[in-house]
Amino acid sequence: MRGHDESNGSLWYSLDLEELVERDHPLRAIKRMVDDALRGMDADFRRAYSRNGRPSVAPERLLKALLLQALYTIRSERECALGLVRSVRKRHKVAVTTLAADMGYDSGDFLAALERESVRPHVAVRAGRIIAEDEGGDARRRARVRQRNAGYWRSQRRRKIVEEFFGWSKTVGGLRRSRHVGRWKIAQQVELTAAAYNLVRMRRLLAA
Repeated sequence: MRGHDESNGSLWYSLDLEELVERDHPLRAIKRMVDDALRGMDADFRRAYSRNGRPSVAPERLLKALLLQALYTIRSERECALGLVRSVRKRHKVAVTTLAADMGYDSGDFLAALERESVRPHVAVRAGRIIAEDEGGDARRRARVRQRNAGYWRSQRRRKIVEEFFGWSKTVGGLRRSRHVGRWKIAQQVELTAAAYNLVRMRRLLAA
């Protein structure tokens, strides 16, 4: 089933996503042209997707993500994460010192690139012998050593805390599928769900 391309705006983010892109950035003009073209493809998208089942990621978003990958030569999610680290440091003058991620980010080149940015990767490394003797192999070996440290497990717990909210909000909070129509109504639903999740956690923390 086809999902719909609705902008998230600020929702519960502490930074408005609009603030991350300059007003005169070339991407804004490109986005307007792409949005116009995608609106013209609406009938094609409707024919391509079933009316039944769970909504997919909106095809408009998938196509725009692919365009960004082409425009910025981004080959993977790992490169996107590395780009975010550099962007946060450059634009907001915030130093990212540690990055926690799951096994999907176990890539020697990615880990080595993070270390060159003075970021300590707390990434789960796949089991088995690390054969590579290059910079990436050394970075993976260092990442495996970090798995024995208390700091690594704290980072992984923090990562899971963030992911737990998204899981809870879908399975318990009712956000798997929106009950409302309209950006401001959906924003209110998300904020209310986030508040409910915080109350649940606060109750547990106070009882501890």
